[in-house]
Amino acid sequence: NAPAPMLRLNLKKSGRWVQEPDGLLWVWRLPEQDHQYITGCDPAEGLNTSASDAEPDHDQTAISVFGRTRREFCAEYVSGKLHPDECGEWILPALSDWYNRSRVIVERNNHGHTVLAFARKKIASRLYRPPSDRTDIKKHPDEGYGHLTTKPSRHFMIDLLVKAVAGRQVKDYSAPGIRQLISFVLKANGRMEHQDGSKDDR
Repeated sequence: NAPAPMLRLNLKKSGRWVQEPDGLLWVWRLPEQDHQYITGCDPAEGLNTSASDAEPDHDQTAISVFGRTRREFCAEYVSGKLHPDECGEWILPALSDWYNRSRVIVERNNHGHTVLAFARKKIASRLYRPPSDRTDIKKHPDEGYGHLTTKPSRHFMIDLLVKAVAGRQVKDYSAPGIRQLISFVLKANGRMEHQDGSKDDR
């Protein structure tokens, strides 16, 4: 059984994380001195994906903090109502600051451009920048940051995840995240994604 988080926190306007019963940040491992961390972000707009407004089911922004030293997921922040600008300007910098100024990787697709634009104002030096072997083309500033998910890169990431899970190379304590992993399947159309009625945000 996945352990319950040791803390549930919300970020206040003061910039401090405060413990609350409904805290959106779930913490399983506090930051440790001299340990290295990576903060990954899969942005969403928070749209209602349900057919009913009476029972909304919002597309979720998911942020995970991974401890490179212990090779475990230490914390996660998941919200269906987090705006991309708030994610980039407040949540990601606060999480990165707390976890030893961790490197931050943002998926650049769709709303990731907005997240990155606001994150660059505070933590530009910590944002992941993909390597480039092209010196003859001037990139737009947005293209210099974040990870662009394509069909080949998605397959490559999934293959690495399968190997890591099968070899017990990483530890994940999030019960919702583990449920999403279990519901991740190869469909008849050849696409690897969540089963109908499930999510794969985390």
